[in-house]
Amino acid sequence: MSVVFFVVLAAVVVPARLNLSESALTEELKQNARGTINTHRLVRRLVLIAELSLSVILCLNSAGLVAHFVRLNTAELGFKKQDIVTADLRIPLTSYPTEELGMAFFERFLETVRSLPGVQSAGLVSILPMGGDFQAAFEIEGRDPGLRLQDKALASLRWVSPGFHETLGFRLMAGRLFGGEDRATTMKVAIIDEMTSRVFWSPRSPIGERIRYTPFDGKPGAWITIVGIVNSSRQLGFDRGVHPTIYIPLVQNPDNKMKLVVRTADASINVAASISRALSGLDKDVPLANVRSLEDVVMDSIWRQKLASAVLTTFAFVALALTAIGLYGVISFEVSMNVRDIAVRMALGASRLNVLGSVGGSIVKDCWSGMLIGTFGGWGIVRAWSSFSELMEPMTAPVVCLVLLLFGCIILLAAYVPLRNAIRIEPSSLLR
Repeated sequence: MSVVFFVVLAAVVVPARLNLSESALTEELKQNARGTINTHRLVRRLVLIAELSLSVILCLNSAGLVAHFVRLNTAELGFKKQDIVTADLRIPLTSYPTEELGMAFFERFLETVRSLPGVQSAGLVSILPMGGDFQAAFEIEGRDPGLRLQDKALASLRWVSPGFHETLGFRLMAGRLFGGEDRATTMKVAIIDEMTSRVFWSPRSPIGERIRYTPFDGKPGAWITIVGIVNSSRQLGFDRGVHPTIYIPLVQNPDNKMKLVVRTADASINVAASISRALSGLDKDVPLANVRSLEDVVMDSIWRQKLASAVLTTFAFVALALTAIGLYGVISFEVSMNVRDIAVRMALGASRLNVLGSVGGSIVKDCWSGMLIGTFGGWGIVRAWSSFSELMEPMTAPVVCLVLLLFGCIILLAAYVPLRNAIRIEPSSLLR
């Protein structure tokens, strides 16, 4: 009897236990499947948000760089770059061993160039605007004579001929420009720019004051009398702003290497051929090199900004394309995963608008989250960049609105086809 009892008990309890185990296992598998689906959906949402955020950041920074580049092209330089032809001159010291001979050649050459057809004015300068720099410490007579070299003020130095300031359109603010009366044997003179006057003499006039500059070899030069003030200009580049500049007459500090600047009447660089022939007529051993317009010189000074703007804009367009493809893929996948749910809702009388909201609602929220994160990230980066350049302005509201509108249009285009397919689903075809 006891054996039969245990056999019956085993026959009843074991199958029941097995059935319980099978149902628990099935429920656990369902929960795991739901968890896996939720995890995958969370990953897709995070990828979508990250993709949109990075794309918005790229577009905002690209827009900021393009706007910065536009401001560079329209910024006030302090001189006129249009219709100016520039070239390099270098006279051989073997042919012109003394400063007097070299200076006499430069003066004859300038007279010849100014007489050419189509030439309005011409001059010489040691360094072109935006073409480099040479700085030296300087001191003002009667002020702090015991200052060490490293404690003195710095200024950019330019050696120029008469006609240079007129050719580049500098404005005379006070005093006079260099002329034929300035010779090697006359009083040493200088012209300073408006910033130098404002920083070191304001509110007094510096005309008649004396300065002397000290090159980095530490040997002070002669005292120089200030005879004129011209407007300030961007000599060192767009991003470095305006810097104190001192102009010295070339005749009082000759050099065998100079830059020619010529203002032409027809905005053409073809005048270079006439200048080259005139130079060959004076001395065939002196070449006319590196002929180009001053506009090209200025544009070459911002090639890094141009390259960065082009590269970032390219990445921004690629990001826009990838964002559109990614959105299309995510929305299409969401529609395919919820197709039966959509059919059931529509069969129960849900409107197409409600169905559209249920399918696209979470995606729209993710898109807005990504755009919001990207907006704040892009704004912060552009604001950080603006601290390095006075022409790089923080992000403005119109630019942000334009970028967000662009992304809104891309989201609508990417969502149009899959959401249109979702609301065209026939419930009867899916619930059979």
